[in-house]
Amino acid sequence: MKLRQNTKRREQTRHRGIGRRAFLVGGLASSGLLLRSLATGLPPEFLINPARAQVPDGLPQTLVLATSSAGDPVNANCPGSYVANAQHPDAFAMPTPMTLGGRPTEAAAPWAALPLALRDRMAFVHHATRSPAHTDYRSTMGLHGSVRSTSTNAGDMFASMIAGLTTAVVAGTPNTTLQVEPLPLTGEDLTYGGRPLQTVAPSQLAALFAPPDGEVAPLLNLRPLRDQAIERVYRILREDGTAAQRSFVDRYIRSGEQARQLGEGLGAQLAALEFGEDVVDGAEHQLATAAILAAARVAPVMTVRIPFGGDNHQDSELTDETAQTTAGVAAIGDFWNGLVAAGIEDDVTFGLLNVFGRRLMRNTAGGRDHNRNHGVMIAFGPRVRGGVYGSVEVIAGAAQSQPIPAADGGEIAPENSLEAVGTSLGIALGHDPEAIGQQITGGQLIDGFIA
Repeated sequence: MKLRQNTKRREQTRHRGIGRRAFLVGGLASSGLLLRSLATGLPPEFLINPARAQVPDGLPQTLVLATSSAGDPVNANCPGSYVANAQHPDAFAMPTPMTLGGRPTEAAAPWAALPLALRDRMAFVHHATRSPAHTDYRSTMGLHGSVRSTSTNAGDMFASMIAGLTTAVVAGTPNTTLQVEPLPLTGEDLTYGGRPLQTVAPSQLAALFAPPDGEVAPLLNLRPLRDQAIERVYRILREDGTAAQRSFVDRYIRSGEQARQLGEGLGAQLAALEFGEDVVDGAEHQLATAAILAAARVAPVMTVRIPFGGDNHQDSELTDETAQTTAGVAAIGDFWNGLVAAGIEDDVTFGLLNVFGRRLMRNTAGGRDHNRNHGVMIAFGPRVRGGVYGSVEVIAGAAQSQPIPAADGGEIAPENSLEAVGTSLGIALGHDPEAIGQQITGGQLIDGFIA
């Protein structure tokens, strides 16, 4: 009976996927510009008029941002959290020595097992979100109103502000991604321009790109179109283009070829993740999809969710926290390996920001309660200097983040640390510090955070 149900479910998913695929193919066929952009990896603005397109000084990073309205206890067992009076699961009770950016620290064993190359550019920032409830999620993701309103991201979240900066078109400067909006691969709330965005689940993408049996997916058969578009761009630039423009195109052509190769196997790669009944679109699916789409330069920001224990008030033995932390850290490691395999580890920055952290002392049920005064932001990327930033102390039974040294020589108070996290991550993505300062009110750069 169960086998028949599974077969029926797969067949329904296949038909839905064919319907979505036909709809999208029809839309793309009516927009030759977008199709050529997908085929070449070149921005639409560059294809319109290559010789007049302005070239930016360096391309911003793609941001893959992990978020959670559950307030996962990621802050409970990470580097910098092994302090006096803190309580950890039995499996993580003894910290493991490790290095971040070449500097010694200690944490639960799963963190120490991550590749050294990843840990060299991995940072943990102990801060305070000032959010006591799950319903504060959207406010926290907007840095409690510190993200200034602009024409492109009025009242939106940090992720959408970054997307707006990354894809801003000023005086003909070409976009660097196929779409300007962030792409949510998780069900957590995400808005852009005040408008809620619809989640695109990895399993839906797999159904969309997977061709019917024995056929070639129309979306992926783009080589002839790519060759024609590239020849046109090169012909124009040979006659009227600058050296900077030709260099810009060379970079996109290389990444576009790589994106084409990845795209041709997208359905197979996602199908290989073995979507199951219990975990249809888990962290590993979301992160693998994010890596594939980042290589194809589909969106400037993608959001995912990595469980680390969830809303664990009643996790009496911290068993969920142990299992999910182990799996979550492993998923991050696999994501890094995927970036390296695709050759884009220097083009993607990862961040993790939750609505709040958890208490380092357990409650009467054995689990952990909300903590507005201590959380952890995790980041890694080519511009991030690995290490632990800030600290935490258990005072009167509750963990409280402490002031963080600022780049200007002062200190960042805990009540301003969320804005500092946003500012520092934005600059690490390659955005101009002045532009970030105009977007985030009251944010300071964390001392030493930028490599």
